[in-house]
Amino acid sequence: MQIWRNAAAQAEPSASAPRTRQPDEAHAAWQPHWLVDPPQALPTRNGHPCHAGAALTLLAGPLRLEGHWWDAQPAVRDHFVAQSPQGGLLWVFREHGTSGSPTWFLQGFYG
Repeated sequence: MQIWRNAAAQAEPSASAPRTRQPDEAHAAWQPHWLVDPPQALPTRNGHPCHAGAALTLLAGPLRLEGHWWDAQPAVRDHFVAQSPQGGLLWVFREHGTSGSPTWFLQGFYG
């Protein structure tokens, strides 16, 4: 989502540079600039995700993203924008597994 370049560098990509598809506005608005790779599992309290020892407040969502539907184990994730008590906005998701209760993960940070 973010590339650092010298301000004096030429702005146009070279002819050999790979072409990238621009994300549509709906998905681009949800995606933070800093992703956590791999996503970090979050503890829960009464079913709500926690970060840095405090419960998160879910501000927006869910945005369901599904992948690998052709595999034996498809991924189903509901993404949310969450407010941390420390003042930051986080991108979190819950993954629906076979255990019945979702597992929460930290996916990224908003700037």
